[in-house]
Amino acid sequence: MKYEELSSMAKGVLEKSGEIAAPLRVDLENIIFEQDTENTTLTAILDFVETVRKNPLEYMELFSLDGEKNRTWFANELSALHKYLIDVLSVPLGLRQNGSTEVIQK
Repeated sequence: MKYEELSSMAKGVLEKSGEIAAPLRVDLENIIFEQDTENTTLTAILDFVETVRKNPLEYMELFSLDGEKNRTWFANELSALHKYLIDVLSVPLGLRQNGSTEVIQK
């Protein structure tokens, strides 16, 4: 897939990841190129985020983020990104195109 082919909501996942840490966004962007559809892309991103959530300190140390962000903040932000991903995946693809986050706000 190409970044330009993603819906606004899927692009929002990448934007949120970049707010957490630039290396995280790069890792997630690399996943896009390995997938054929938006749903498989988001599922692969979800799997990656779940892996990082299991050991956020290891990821932080890998990219020298431990001084930049504290572990609790990073773990909380990963949890929020995880929830957002699940919410986006629950929205039918056609509704993701409009970019409205109102669809997933409860």
